[in-house]
Amino acid sequence: MARGRIQSVARPNSGNLIIQILIMDAEQKKQDLIDFLQTIQRPDYPNHGIDEESSLVESGLIDSLALLQIVTYLEQTCRIDFAERGIDPGDLRSIRSILDLIARESQT
Repeated sequence: MARGRIQSVARPNSGNLIIQILIMDAEQKKQDLIDFLQTIQRPDYPNHGIDEESSLVESGLIDSLALLQIVTYLEQTCRIDFAERGIDPGDLRSIRSILDLIARESQT
């Protein structure tokens, strides 16, 4: 570059970049949660996946004791303090409800 010249550099809109990062972060959290659920799923559960809205216990993916493992996972990976906030079983009902909980707790 010649001396004294200013070269313009195209930069992405920072607002759009932040949104893209948040979307990628949310997708990563979803995938991490699904990967974790696969490690605690019942061995006799068909491995065809589960949609985000289905009840994890009622669908048979996990048993009720696995909910404690989910609580521990969320405490360790998302730093959610259930001792402080309490446990609402509805927050742990489905993949979607868990992701909503993570999003809410990330904002506080």
